[in-house]
Amino acid sequence: MRNMLLAALVLLASAGTALACRGNDEYPQSVEMLKSMTMEAEKKAALMNMILKGQKLHDTAHATSNGSMMGQSVKILDDVKSQMK
Repeated sequence: MRNMLLAALVLLASAGTALACRGNDEYPQSVEMLKSMTMEAEKKAALMNMILKGQKLHDTAHATSNGSMMGQSVKILDDVKSQMK
């Protein structure tokens, strides 16, 4: 019984971490923000491609629990967001 409770707590803690990941909210928000921005079509398309690449990397990182990949996806997100200012 005690082991089951401990396992449940570990599961909840790890799920909470995944749900709190900033990429879960910021990638969709960045896509919507970029869609509403006015800029050169080529630059907008390049930024959208970067966002989509980063979001795919982010999703794969969650699926595989790959911290290094997650770091790369957040770096892409930060880079895109800095270029959107």
